Amino acid sequence: MIIVFFIYILLGLKLSISYPRHFVSFYILATTKFLGFFDPEAAFVFQGLGLGMPSLNIIVFTVVLFRGKLRRISKDYRVFAYGLIGILIYGILRPLIMGIESWLEAVMASKEFWTIGFFLYLAKFRRKIPVGYLIKLVVPLGLYLSSTYILFELSGLAPPVYINGNVFKAYYPTYISLAWFFVFYFYLIKNIGTNRFLIYSLVFSIGLILAGHSSITITTITLIGLSTFILRGKVATSVFGVLRFTIAIITLALLTLYSDSINNFVSDVLSKEDSAISSREKYNVFRWDAIMDSPYLGYGFVHKNAPINEKYIDFTSNRFTERFEVIDSGYVDVLIKFGIFGLLAIISLWLYIIKKAFGNKTPSHFLAKVCGLFILQYFLINYTWSVFTYSHGLIPGIMVAYIIISVQKANYLWSN
Repeated sequence: MIIVFFIYILLGLKLSISYPRHFVSFYILATTKFLGFFDPEAAFVFQGLGLGMPSLNIIVFTVVLFRGKLRRISKDYRVFAYGLIGILIYGILRPLIMGIESWLEAVMASKEFWTIGFFLYLAKFRRKIPVGYLIKLVVPLGLYLSSTYILFELSGLAPPVYINGNVFKAYYPTYISLAWFFVFYFYLIKNIGTNRFLIYSLVFSIGLILAGHSSITITTITLIGLSTFILRGKVATSVFGVLRFTIAIITLALLTLYSDSINNFVSDVLSKEDSAISSREKYNVFRWDAIMDSPYLGYGFVHKNAPINEKYIDFTSNRFTERFEVIDSGYVDVLIKFGIFGLLAIISLWLYIIKKAFGNKTPSHFLAKVCGLFILQYFLINYTWSVFTYSHGLIPGIMVAYIIISVQKANYLWSN
């Protein structure tokens, strides 16, 4: 396996330097555990630390550092990039200043946030990574992930890495939502017809429902549905098209309500979601205690072996109470890491991107607005799923931020 790891590293390094587009594909596929057939995090482990994605992120930072200075990119890229870097540096330095863990523990605890380097890479190689390439990469990926959920539900068959006993989990459901927003954009500019859009929507909606994250399912369907009525301008959707979309969603809802098998499944998903919400309240008690002791500045990236954990964590009976950070309560996670000031900084950073999206006046303003809607839903999803601090939210969000900024430069749109 050591040989395989070196091949993995060398391939990533070669692609990142010589073939930026291919490296982007390689990076995204790695986050999906190579479509469910190879898990680099599980395959490459050193002293309990998965090295699959961290090694790619180290390559990203290294290549960006040695290929030129960030100040050469435009201001909009720099503002967002410096904001992300500032949050990362603060999260590492904060526990060192407090004296609650070693620098190595702080760095290791921050590895999930290293994915911000992906934005630096996209910005640095912006002339070689057109926006259209990202869209054409994500849409088929979203269809694939949705299809794997559907296939598993119908036949029990699925890519081996995505199956854990009787549980199926593809990586990441956020790609499905993003793909749906991209298809919605194609529908708005009439690149695809209503019937084709409805077929895509059906596949994506089923995939999101089966993924079991009701928050992103609800926000995606709601925003796309409402936006069909609201988005106007040179590109206008027909009343008949809107009606068909509405009828399709209502039909799906009625099937869900009156089909026993579907109803049982959805009820099971919702009961799990309700259970998860109640569990959050129970398991986050010690986190709120810690937050109240440092409400404004937080604790930074705290490793699970840091001594401070013993002060607050009374029991470690499950994975939700092993450490400070938490994936299922986004705002709690942000507050415990960065405090109120950090939360305001993160919100301001993403609002900056949303402002760019809805203030866009280029011919591709509809693409920017659709991407802005995708980010907008993060503020709701983050209540039940940490999308601002974990890679499943950061990577799609970073791609969208890159697209929103890049569409202001028409030469970066579809080809170089």
